[in-house]
Amino acid sequence: MELGGYEVVRLKPEIPRFAELVRGAKQICDSFLGKGLYSEQQIDEICRRENCYFFTVLEGDKIEGIFYCYADEAGSVSFAEGIEGLTADTRIGVAQSVALKSEARRKGLSAAMLDHATGILFREEKVKLILALAWVQGEKIPARKHLERCGYHLLTIRKRPWASCEELICPACGQRPCVCDGAVYVKERNDDE
Repeated sequence: MELGGYEVVRLKPEIPRFAELVRGAKQICDSFLGKGLYSEQQIDEICRRENCYFFTVLEGDKIEGIFYCYADEAGSVSFAEGIEGLTADTRIGVAQSVALKSEARRKGLSAAMLDHATGILFREEKVKLILALAWVQGEKIPARKHLERCGYHLLTIRKRPWASCEELICPACGQRPCVCDGAVYVKERNDDE
């Protein structure tokens, strides 16, 4: 998929340069999502699952960003617990992670990738809804405008949802384990999707 001069590629083991792209994706994750959130082995494993979509954003040979989403049962998604209308076996989508280098920001890539992922999760994975977890920094939710422009709305705030990720050194609070709260956003399937 082409987006404004960037190529967006779904990482799968059979594509050329797979191992190199996984290493580059880990570096992007460490730099922009938090050191230790994903290991190379975890990214490799994610890319081998049919219900997972891990994309790299390329400019020529250089990785400029990543986007990761997946489909699963609500009972397997910790921050979905207690959401009204969901049972443990409800199939949902999760917009998990997005990270872009500064040069690739403010060009509409995040929104385009989220819209692309939303389409995949609704059309191909047949999910009922998609959840996205965003960092809360003080009173602000930095991703709020981005998520709302893509049709997501705030559902709830979760206390310290990343605290169980023992390897993560949070880019927002700088602590391990992370003490940040998370805002859960939702987009429900409509008849057009």
